[in-house]
Amino acid sequence: MLDIVDSFMIGSLGAESLAVSALANSLFFLIMVLGIGVSHAITALVAIAVGEGNKEHCGIIARQELLVNLVFGAILTAITHFAAQFVKLINPEIQIVDLTISYYDY
Repeated sequence: MLDIVDSFMIGSLGAESLAVSALANSLFFLIMVLGIGVSHAITALVAIAVGEGNKEHCGIIARQELLVNLVFGAILTAITHFAAQFVKLINPEIQIVDLTISYYDY
């Protein structure tokens, strides 16, 4: 939904602006999926412990989940900060690369 709203709002600015938005959003979406995946994987472990009735183990997993999500969140934040530099590897037009980096950093 995020990309659809961005495309709708930016589409009236022109093809170049739309290309920049699409490129930046694809990078952001990839990073967001990694974060959601880790969070959901650990949540399943808590659900298993709750289903077994093992509340002590559930608490241990929940504390570890918080720690893992904090550490992974910090790593993804660092990756997000530098992700715009990887646009150059995709080889779009130079003007699109520069605009994508400035859009992403904003």
